[in-house]
Parts: sequence; structure tokens; C-alpha cells
Amino acid sequence: MVIPLPESPSPDQIARRERLAAWLQFPRRLVLLLLGWALSRVVLSAVTLATYATRRDLPQQWDWSQSLVSQSPVAEIVTHALPNTLLLVGAVLVLALGIAVLLALVAVCGHWLARRTSFWGALLGKLGRLLASLLAAPPAWLLCLLLVLLLYRLHAFSFYGPADKTLSGQLRHLAAPLVALAALPGVITARAISREVVLSGVQSGPRRWLTGVFRGLGTLLGQIGGLLSAAMLVEVVFGWPGLGWVALERGLWQLDFPVFLAALSVGTVIILGGRIAAEFFRWLERLVRGGVFPKTPSPGRGKVGKIYLLVALALLLIPLGLAAAGLTIDADAAARQNLRDWGAPPSPEHPWGTDSLGRDLQARVLRGGLVTLGVAALAAVSVVLLAGPTGALAGFLAERKTLLGESLADLLLWPAGVLLFIPVVPAAVLLAFLFLPSVAFHGAHWLQAVLPVAIVLLPRTMRAAQGLWPSRPVQKRGWALAAGLGALFLGTALAALSPIALNNFFGLGVRAPAPELGLLVLEGGIALRSYPLQLLAPGLALWACAVALYVAADALSDDFSPEVLAHLNS
Repeated sequence: MVIPLPESPSPDQIARRERLAAWLQFPRRLVLLLLGWALSRVVLSAVTLATYATRRDLPQQWDWSQSLVSQSPVAEIVTHALPNTLLLVGAVLVLALGIAVLLALVAVCGHWLARRTSFWGALLGKLGRLLASLLAAPPAWLLCLLLVLLLYRLHAFSFYGPADKTLSGQLRHLAAPLVALAALPGVITARAISREVVLSGVQSGPRRWLTGVFRGLGTLLGQIGGLLSAAMLVEVVFGWPGLGWVALERGLWQLDFPVFLAALSVGTVIILGGRIAAEFFRWLERLVRGGVFPKTPSPGRGKVGKIYLLVALALLLIPLGLAAAGLTIDADAAARQNLRDWGAPPSPEHPWGTDSLGRDLQARVLRGGLVTLGVAALAAVSVVLLAGPTGALAGFLAERKTLLGESLADLLLWPAGVLLFIPVVPAAVLLAFLFLPSVAFHGAHWLQAVLPVAIVLLPRTMRAAQGLWPSRPVQKRGWALAAGLGALFLGTALAALSPIALNNFFGLGVRAPAPELGLLVLEGGIALRSYPLQLLAPGLALWACAVALYVAADALSDDFSPEVLAHLNS
């Protein structure tokens, strides 16, 4: 008896399956988003309650509807702060969209020029990307502090607190925060739009631009979690009384956990709205595209692309050199104080000068770079090892473009995606507070520094790994694997810098008060008026490391989807 083999599906059957999966994409993900948001509220409340229970210095009886410090209703505190955060986030989204459209038009014109002038047109495009990384790469709070230093020296405006209640006064006050917050999402969105217009495979002009706009809006709004997390820190830096100022200044810093929980709970609602809108625009993009998915996402690097890659990899010598130089510095030399030499200018004895306590700035920055980059590397390695296989499996399933495959991919990542509703930086600080009482031996300080950051980055790296799989090049599979893993590792290390720096500010680093770069930058911010170099030296070191990681990750992901970095900023 001969058993007949199952027939292969016809092209019409494949097309019907893809159309069904496309039409049901948004309803399916909407349900998963709502369920994930509900579960995130439970997780956030449980972790906050567990952290509160570890604090022996707080009252055993409490009312979560009232502030522990001011005894004011929590709802009243959050209600007063919410409009300020909505104004900041809304203005950032508008500015980021404007930056994205402008840069996308420039990139498309550069591509048109490159097709006619070859080398020089492509070279101008790569130089533009390199210059854009100078604003997009550093953490927003670091960029804000350095802008504060510049504007303060220029006597541009009073940067702390919303002194002027008029709209023009508030916009003038928000100028530096808006630039700092909009740079990264704007640059990433511009790459998504321009790449879609140039390489989407859609033939007609208006339809091609429409898919690019929808993809750009989905990419921009999909970064709402990273934007809100950065905005919370910027609110603290600029004294802007929004949810971040309430959560960090009044919540965690004063151990007012009811206020912290309420502020972050409202933040999850903002993230939910942004993610729903992002999924809606991604759905529209897929419907307008009509199932056209090019298998090869890029036409090849060419000579200029290879030069850009070599330059990007060469920039990695900056963080590697900083870490290597830190190995030559003794920890005691970085902590030794001499109050007679406080605020000394650069000299042969102290090449970078001294800080406000007379400690050698060069020794502290080099040693701090070693510690900060070491923690970021450990966090990135652990996260990529855990998230990479799971994300790649989800990408493999989603690549089938069938309802079953896409549903399985979404369900596979759904548990980890619950954490996407909680902003990275406050979540990492809260977890570090939770783990602090369990540190019982010397080596656990490194675990305490790495574990909170790894937990909050895990779902974001999974999403990035999922996006890498379907956009991988068909040819050169060995190179594609190496480039994809490299981009994933460097992007995750870049995303880890900001929460690592803030945790060290709270004394939750490797071994407080170890001189990590984040702590040195924040110390310099405190001493800004009397000694600006104390902020400038570690700030530029952290900026240079962030730019090197960003450019290298960006160059290695050239053959893949530009949304790799967008997922890490979600």
C-alpha cells in the first residue's frame, strides 16, 4: 500500500494564510498587550511590597493611599505631576518625529545621490550617521547635564525648576531636555523610514512612502518605554515636577513606596497607550505593504560600507582602552583624598586635576570606566545568552507569516514582555533595593550590580533577537550570525549603561562608594557651579564609550532591520 504524501500548499493558499495572519495581527496583539499590562501591575505591586517589607526602618502598618512622608493623598500627588509628564513626553514625540522625517528625507536623497555618484554620495550618508550618533548615543540624562553645563556657561537660562509658567517660558525651559530625549528615538525612526522607502520592495512611490511613514510611527511609538524611562531621569535633573520627579525624588529617595508605586502605575498606562498605537501603525504598514517582504534587506555594503564598519570597530578601542587603563589604577589611588588640593587645575601631578575632595580625577575616571564597563559587559553577556535563543526561536516562528506561527511567537515572548510595561531605570533601582539585604558575601556586590539590569533588559533583548532573525541576509550566513550576535551584545551593553549609572548613584553598585562613571557624573553635577571639570571629565568618558558602542552596533546591524536598537530602547 502506498501512502500518498501531503500536497504542498498552492500559492493561493499561502496568500490566503498570510492575509488572514495580517488581518488578525492587531486584534491578537491588542489582547496580549492588555493581559500583559494587567499582569505587570501585579508584578510591580508585588516587587514594591517585597522591597518595602525588607526595610526595618519603615512602619509596619501603612496605608498605600497616603504618602508615608507628607501624609498627603497619593492620588493628589500623582494627579498634579501627570500633566507635566504628558507635556514633556508629547513634546518629545513631536520633536522626534520632526527629526525623523527630516533625517529620513536627507537619507533618501543621499541614497539617490549615491546611486549616481557612488562613492562620494555613500560617504556623505555614512558621515551623517556618524554625526547623528553623537547626540543619539549617550544617555539622555548625561546629555542633559552636559547641555546644562554649556548653557550655564553661556548664561542661556535658569535650568532648574519651571520658573516661568507661560507656555513660551516652559518651552524655553524644556529646550535642552527635549533635544536630549528626542535624539535617540528620532535617529532610530529616521533609519526605519528611509530603509523602508529605499528597500521595501514596494514599487509605487506613494505606497512606498506610506509604508515608510507607518513603519516610522510604529518604530517611534514602540520606544515609548525607553523614552518615559529617560524622561523620568531628565525630570530629576531639571527639577521638572512630573512622574519621574515624584517616583525618584519623592518616592525612592525618601523611601515613600506608596508614592513610587502610584507614579510607576500611571507610567505603565502611558506605556500601554504608546504600545497599542505602535501595534496599530505596524498593522497598517503590513496591510498597505500587501505581503511584499524582500528576502535580502540590503544591497550589500560596498566599499564605503566596509570603511564605515572598520571605523565603527576601531571606535571600540575607546571603551577597551579605558577599561585597560583602569586595570593599571589602584583602587586606593582613586579614593585617596587631599583636601588641600581640592578643585586643583590640571598639573603634572594630576593630569586631569582633582575633584571637590582633592581626589585625582584621572585615576577616578579610569577606575570608574573599568567598573562601569565591566558591569555592562557582564550584564550584556548574561542577557544575550538567555534571550538570544528564545528570541531567535520566536523570530523563526514569526517568519512563517501564518496565524499559527505568529501566535506561537507572540505567546513565547509574552511572559517576558510583561516587564516592558515597567520603565527600565526605576525598575532596575527597585530591584537593586530588593536584592540589597540579601548580599551576604563579598562577591555578591557584582551580582547585585548585574542582576537588576539583566532582568529589566531581558525582554528587550528578546524582542531585538526576534527582529534579527527574519531580516538576516540570505547569503554569507556565517558573517550574518557573527554580525547579529555582535550587534545584539553591543546594543545590550549600551542599553545597560544608564540603569547601571543610576544604581551606583544610590550606592547600589559593585562596592559603594566605588568610582563608577555614573556616580562621578552625578557628583560633578552637584559641584557644577564651583568646579565644572568634575562633570566634564567623566561625562565625556561615558559619552565616548556610549558613542563607540552605538556606532559599532549600528554598523553591524546594517544588514538587518534597524529596529534592533529600537527594541532595546522600548
